[in-house]
Amino acid sequence: MEGRTVYMLEVKKRKELLTQIVDLSPENASISFEGELKGVLVPKYLISADAIGLHKRNTLAPRMDFWVFNLEKKTKEYLKADFINRIGIASNVIHVLMTHQESYLFASYYHFASGMVQLFQSDFFSKETVLQLVKAGIVAGFEEVILPAS
Repeated sequence: MEGRTVYMLEVKKRKELLTQIVDLSPENASISFEGELKGVLVPKYLISADAIGLHKRNTLAPRMDFWVFNLEKKTKEYLKADFINRIGIASNVIHVLMTHQESYLFASYYHFASGMVQLFQSDFFSKETVLQLVKAGIVAGFEEVILPAS
């Protein structure tokens, strides 16, 4: 059994990356944000304010806000047009996870730190996706890694 390909991204533009990732994701995916999210009213699209499924907390102390959304059409539009622009991606969001059918699609840890942003190859994200992000100036570069099969 082959391993899974993951692209380790060097991110230049956090908001633009999240907007693209949300836009390209399937509508039955889910995304979670962990950090200081109190600056935004709790959105009506929120499905959970705590860990569920593969969406796990990565910061145990101090306890951070943790919001999970299903990526349905209206929720995607809200995230892209409002939430991502108002939340303070660079300063307030520490971790972001996106999943689909019990598999990770995207993960970002420690404010999009170098070596800590992962885009998983899938039916929705490919090497071509990453190359387009580089061409657009959203990503500075990337490393392709094959994860061992489980």
